[in-house]
Amino acid sequence: MAEKIVRPILTYADEFHHAINDQYQRIVNYFKPQFLLGLTATPERMDGRNIYEICDYNVPYEISLKEAINKGMLVPFHYYGIFDDTDYSKIHIVRGRYDEKELNETYIGNVHRYELIYKYYCKYGSRQALGFCCSKEHAREMAKEFSSRGIPSVAVFSDASGKYTEKRNVAIQKLKNGEIKVIFSVDMFNEGVRPSVDSGLSVSRVGSAAQTKAMKQVSGSLKLELAQYREMESFAKFGSDLDASTKDVLDHGARLTQLLIQKQYSPLTVPEQVLSLYAAKNRYLKPVEVDQVGEFEQGMLEYVHREYPYVLDQIEMKKAIDDELEADIKKALDAYAKQYALEKGAQHGTE
Repeated sequence: MAEKIVRPILTYADEFHHAINDQYQRIVNYFKPQFLLGLTATPERMDGRNIYEICDYNVPYEISLKEAINKGMLVPFHYYGIFDDTDYSKIHIVRGRYDEKELNETYIGNVHRYELIYKYYCKYGSRQALGFCCSKEHAREMAKEFSSRGIPSVAVFSDASGKYTEKRNVAIQKLKNGEIKVIFSVDMFNEGVRPSVDSGLSVSRVGSAAQTKAMKQVSGSLKLELAQYREMESFAKFGSDLDASTKDVLDHGARLTQLLIQKQYSPLTVPEQVLSLYAAKNRYLKPVEVDQVGEFEQGMLEYVHREYPYVLDQIEMKKAIDDELEADIKKALDAYAKQYALEKGAQHGTE
């Protein structure tokens, strides 16, 4: 017997800027509400698609960000930026950001700064708080300092282990339960993503004007691809019957996101970044397991440095990818991809 669906009179749909997505539309069409109320803080989409068309341009209520902030209608917490007398003039700026190692040396062990932050924390009397830090080491140290002052705190970051650290979901639950009062984090969702390309879908942190033409050529579609991936990912969990194009977006996005995770204190040169992004854009990562993308990239760069060093030299010298250089890049990547496949095949054969 077919299941009877009760058609709801009113349906609220949050994050309505995703409504253009096919997966979202399947959910709406499944329930067929008599009245659909969409809620979103970001109606403008990066891909230019128009969500107002879905609602026949019927906008019952709209409020600007500034007005919403002034009315206290947004989030149930406040941001506090504490002024301190730290001298940043001697800290080097690398790719648009303060050098992380130098920041660690400035912050960690700085008793005066610990006391200042603790003083203002007590002043505002927060029951639950998030502290944003410059590195994993800094987050762990802040959790240790606050805990030693009687404020139960933990640090949250990827691969967290040891005292004063906790897994994200566990930490959030403990914060809700009142077991801890502060979570110190670097960036719980985009931690490790290269500063040259921000996967948070904002403008590049170093600014497009500061990028070489070669970098623009390989990263131009990056933000849109990541936006599509996150949009699909949000709704893929509602069903397993994904079509081939949706699976392709999810597979590509997962590998692209993994590629953008960079080891601490292991920056890549611009030619190396261009080569990695070219490989991703042209689907050289497709046969690579998601958890092996980092290994593939490292091996690829080592291989090109050793066997095709002139390719990286040409990217550095030309600052742009012309037909001749692209042919050389493809030759190098094809050779490595073939070697990688053979090595992986040999490993599976000996297991």
